[in-house]
Amino acid sequence: MAEAHEQQALIDPVAGAEALLARIDDDNGAERELLMRDGETGDVRLGDTVKRLREQAGWSIQRLAREAGVSSATIFKIEKDRMVPSVTVLLKLAKALKQPIATMLENQGPRQRSGYAVFKKADRQDFRFAELPLSIERTVGPWGDRQLEAGFYVVDEGGTPARAPLSHPGEKLYFVLEGRIRFEIDGEHVLLEPGEVLHLKATIPHRWENAA
Repeated sequence: MAEAHEQQALIDPVAGAEALLARIDDDNGAERELLMRDGETGDVRLGDTVKRLREQAGWSIQRLAREAGVSSATIFKIEKDRMVPSVTVLLKLAKALKQPIATMLENQGPRQRSGYAVFKKADRQDFRFAELPLSIERTVGPWGDRQLEAGFYVVDEGGTPARAPLSHPGEKLYFVLEGRIRFEIDGEHVLLEPGEVLHLKATIPHRWENAA
């Protein structure tokens, strides 16, 4: 890829949740801006999504603030699009509302029909997190009661979203498109070349890095 730094891309169905989790221990309560850009719409606005999910749960702003461990003023500002939440706050909201990170970030849903959904290329969203060495192009997100997610990751040379192995419910499928990705899976090291695929149970501690 024609970039200043050698990069590589892979497909990850978790759509950034692992990357967000990986840096929470560094935040120490600090409010850092979540810098996200969408190719067509500019800054991603989360207010309508947060308000809709809160109301679906039947919660007041005060209840969501209590469940998420943030201030009511913060929730109010987010819902009014007066504040872009930090990575930490975004993850807290997702956990409190029991929603995937991708649901919190989505601007518009896929074209849904009975039993299937179509995700157009124009609907894709690009995210870049200032404190993480990667960017994400989300291609598939949850719809209806379906929870499968997929996206293209472009990882800076030597970049990793997690310094320590992580585990969580679900399964993960990685497909390396360019470069090489080194995985650490429950203490075992696996190197993937372009065209190779890794399928694993996410309950097994794992991490990965750009090995180019």
